[in-house]
Amino acid sequence: MRRDIVFLVRGIPDGFLMQDKGVFFMAPVETSFETLLRADAQKIPTLKLFLDEQPKAKLFCVGFRNDVPDETSAVEKAWKHLTGILDGFAWVVDGSLPDVCGLVHIREEDAEHAKLKIYDSAGWAHFHGRTEKSQTEWKERQAKLRDKLLVFSDLVAAGDPKYRNDLCYQLRYSAKIFRCGVESKSYGVEFLCKFSALEGLVCGTAKSGKERLLKTRLKWLFARSRRNVEHDVHALWELRCQASHQAKAFHDEDIPGSNPIQLSIVTIEYYLTGVFVFAVEHVGQVTTVDDLWSKQLRYSLPDYAVSERPHDMPKLPIVNFLVETRLWANKAGVIIDAVYAAQQNAAASRVAVDGNPKDERQEPPEGATSCGPFHQSDSHE
Repeated sequence: MRRDIVFLVRGIPDGFLMQDKGVFFMAPVETSFETLLRADAQKIPTLKLFLDEQPKAKLFCVGFRNDVPDETSAVEKAWKHLTGILDGFAWVVDGSLPDVCGLVHIREEDAEHAKLKIYDSAGWAHFHGRTEKSQTEWKERQAKLRDKLLVFSDLVAAGDPKYRNDLCYQLRYSAKIFRCGVESKSYGVEFLCKFSALEGLVCGTAKSGKERLLKTRLKWLFARSRRNVEHDVHALWELRCQASHQAKAFHDEDIPGSNPIQLSIVTIEYYLTGVFVFAVEHVGQVTTVDDLWSKQLRYSLPDYAVSERPHDMPKLPIVNFLVETRLWANKAGVIIDAVYAAQQNAAASRVAVDGNPKDERQEPPEGATSCGPFHQSDSHE
């Protein structure tokens, strides 16, 4: 099915508007349409947040036309096209890159109106336990980890000289880059940040032989784990080398050999949790990462630090998901057609998105409630 997928973008620099006749367009949003958008943003929190972040920013519509079997794949294809363009912008734009709103317009074939959905290219799903036993076990584990944070919080906040050493500095560095990974919207960046946090606490200042250090040290520390530590480390190391040395940190089905790196992030988190507990329990006793690992033969991780997530409480990556809003963009199809028609007019000075398209075709679907550029309906078909 042919679809038009339209994103709302802010911050496209002057001179960077691009188009490919009949395939995609970048067009500034006219004042008439922007006024309607802002008036109805109260109905769509994602849109309101986007507009309120930079209320004076110039807005653009970026649309893509494709023909693929299902809706999610159509949006994913358009998203890849858009982010590919933004990747190119990063080479030459001196300043902030454009931001994309999570609200997407989806117009099917020659429909006058477009569905409005919320799109996210990547995220995580945390499942709640189906049994009370699973929930209790995980809650107890988290409570014990929280107790360890008290030591770390003291380390960060206090000025005690005993915390001014290489091990404590590395703990702070690792925690900071781990948080950057959590906050990242990119699986590749998240992987690199979290692996770096683990590598720093296991290998310290070592310049070579890091894979060997990771294997030997983690194998001893996780001796009671059921995991094949050497196999896990080797797989993580291979991904890490490709990601850090060849920039292969992003999964793209269109690129041969591309790896879904997000599947390994939970593995990093498992090992890093145990290493964090090991390090925090030795704060004040040792001062360097190497000194820390000299203690491993006489140390055993507590049960909660080697326990796995309950089987009914997985943490799973979710890619390319759409959320219904039960809203339609009124006359969006008319506006899109007008933009593509302007592309074909060689005399047109520019292409723009106007809130007052010249069209006398049918009204919104029967039973829909009009609300500015959007209307609401019980049906999406």
